[in-house]
Amino acid sequence: MMLRKKILLISYHYENSDSTGALRPKAMAKYLPQFGVDVTVLAYCPQRDAILFNGDIVSVRDLTCETVPPAIYYLWRIWLMVLRFFRVHRGIHSHWKNTVLSNADQIIQYTKPDAILATYSPIEAMEIGVALSEKYHIPLIADFRDGLLFEPLEEENLRYLATKRRYENIERKIAQKAHLIVTVSEPISTYFRECYAHSNVMTLHNGFDPDDIAPDASVELPAEIINFVHTGRLSGSRFGTSEKGRGVDALAAALNGLLERSPSIKNKFQLHFVGHLLQVEKRMLATLAERGLVNLWGHQSRAKALAFQRKADVLLLITAPDKASIATGKIFEYLAAGKPILALTRGTEAAQIVRETGSGIVVDPENSHEIAAVIEEMVLNNGHISSPSREVIAQFDRNKQMGRLATRIRQI
Repeated sequence: MMLRKKILLISYHYENSDSTGALRPKAMAKYLPQFGVDVTVLAYCPQRDAILFNGDIVSVRDLTCETVPPAIYYLWRIWLMVLRFFRVHRGIHSHWKNTVLSNADQIIQYTKPDAILATYSPIEAMEIGVALSEKYHIPLIADFRDGLLFEPLEEENLRYLATKRRYENIERKIAQKAHLIVTVSEPISTYFRECYAHSNVMTLHNGFDPDDIAPDASVELPAEIINFVHTGRLSGSRFGTSEKGRGVDALAAALNGLLERSPSIKNKFQLHFVGHLLQVEKRMLATLAERGLVNLWGHQSRAKALAFQRKADVLLLITAPDKASIATGKIFEYLAAGKPILALTRGTEAAQIVRETGSGIVVDPENSHEIAAVIEEMVLNNGHISSPSREVIAQFDRNKQMGRLATRIRQI
């Protein structure tokens, strides 16, 4: 008989249904119990009580615009900026962290974990994980959905000396104390193996859930043309991905050049952008939208975004170039949709995944001539690229991924 393990999963965004950062921990809570690992989640929730215990969820209040009047919240954010200016680090979610730690005895007694799994971001989740592990002598598992110091998610915050030193200290502690480090991409795993000589590092990419929510059946795209679909933010969660329009500037130039060279081609394809765009991105696409080549759908529900993916002839992926660790969760939704991918990326884990799965074409995101040539070729070939490897794609199934993670957890 298999002896079950219990983990306390620290995930700030877990109960935010609109957060893509919640998908990975939700998959952990959903699938790990099937492999003998029971999960209780410690998360933020905009509630009146400081802390609530409800089945497999421990929810803790934080200072946010959902829980306090806007004036108080913005004064709080200004105060944090002032502290950073004077080289004092205080995190955005420090109130949440402090509330958790002041109720630590009660939380541990309620959850009785065999291990603690803290997932970054935010950094406060990692700080809680380290503190609970040290105080109660419980093994720590650290899950990095983005890089902390290696190709950092919070590049802007690390300009502040106090924040940088704090993060360096936290990462060093995690490397020393974590029994297992899990990362979202192989370059981050390599960083921990080489910089800290950590012997137990596991790459667990983001993936797709075979039981994901049903796509919205109301979505329809024009027939008899090739529909290129991009879902989600262009700027993404990582600072600078589309700063000052970077990300669509070369694409817009490619499309304008293609129309000048072959005006009739505009009747053969359209691009659909489903998701929030920055004003600079909208401006770069405005002329193309006026000419009927680009449709800007704005923010849509996840069900509708998934429907757009299923209806597409080609799925468009755009990432910042030369960021080795980038493998955005969007690419795995694209793989699940089973449609060809046009990946405007360079030097990234995303590019490697597209190549390894045979699911599409990788193009330099800053080479407008190459982008135009590939789009033209795809339009003339009715969107056909190649035959993807279903066997390789299946490795990104959340169920299989969590089976591998459960094996590693049970070895602790």
